[in-house]
Amino acid sequence: MPAPPPPTPSLPALHLAHRDGRSVTHGLAPGPVGFALGFAVAVALGCTAGEGAAVADAAPLVDAPPTEGHPDAASDLRDGDAGGLRDGGAAPGDAHAAPAPDAGTPVEPASAYPESPERVLATGRWTDLPSWRDGALDVELDREQMVRVEDGATEPIAPALRRCRGVDGDGWRYCLEPRGEGQALLRVDGEREEELLVLAPGDAPGFANDWAVRADGVVYFTNRCDEHPRCSAAPEGTPGGVYRYRDGALEEVHAGIPNPNGIALSADGRTLYVAAAAYQDRSQARVHRFAVDAAGELGAPEAHFDVRTPDGMAVAPDGALWVAANDSSVVVHAPDGARLGRLRARGRITNLTFGGPTGRTAYLTTDSKGVFAFAPLEGDAR
Repeated sequence: MPAPPPPTPSLPALHLAHRDGRSVTHGLAPGPVGFALGFAVAVALGCTAGEGAAVADAAPLVDAPPTEGHPDAASDLRDGDAGGLRDGGAAPGDAHAAPAPDAGTPVEPASAYPESPERVLATGRWTDLPSWRDGALDVELDREQMVRVEDGATEPIAPALRRCRGVDGDGWRYCLEPRGEGQALLRVDGEREEELLVLAPGDAPGFANDWAVRADGVVYFTNRCDEHPRCSAAPEGTPGGVYRYRDGALEEVHAGIPNPNGIALSADGRTLYVAAAAYQDRSQARVHRFAVDAAGELGAPEAHFDVRTPDGMAVAPDGALWVAANDSSVVVHAPDGARLGRLRARGRITNLTFGGPTGRTAYLTTDSKGVFAFAPLEGDAR
């Protein structure tokens, strides 16, 4: 039986002073996400922060990088750095690209995080699969290679790998690399590399899209079927599946989620989140939640919350689930599914992760604008 979701904590209040002199107290979600919502409410109501509300200056989120020479200026992915890629459209043959948001899609007021504006870490084309490892950020660049983004520079990772995400409790990275018409699941530790499994085209409809790794080395990944040529052998509308690698064997553990895309585990490994992109029927687009037992078995799926065209996901240190909504925003939900806010960013966000010195910085990858960092959670400025 699925474990009950943790209760939503009690809500503190933020005091806001209207410009006409009125004072209003608003109940907020706990922590910095709640603080962000308070700031958004203040903007919507024409308010200023009242006494005791710590609001720092914040640069607006505009679609232009910092000026050259600014300490937050981007490091271009120039020739010789990582494939000679610059700003541009999504890579040709992109397997992850979702349809553009429908015209008229309702958009909430942008949540602002006054503690730290966005910082541009690198500009380029397609980036995805971010992971914080050994004190630095690794990302997939243009579906060609993994690169490390550190101290304003990008460097290819050795050994040369294309798609890596997730680290187990022993420090092994998990990667999916091309093998003929299929893929090989590898685990890598420095120069050591072990091939765990080869995924032939017949093993699953489509290809492994995203994956999440438990501390014990159990791997869950999504296999979506859509219009991409890699899925041409499957009939249109074929639902994808959720797969598990455990003890040397591959098993489909859930079928029927329409176009499963992003996937994430809670910090304790006992809850699995799966995003249903549902390209053919947007009414089915939502995040599903599974309880996971100690052996890695899944409970029955629960419809956790609806979201338009969800993509990559990450669980924040406070347990909130951040979901890339593919419309240049991230939606944030509490562990019980309650909506906490929305963060606007540049470009269509493909994925995200948390890292930095205290694990509280959000790193966002995009389909064309590069890699960005926000430090919305208290205590991290990287």
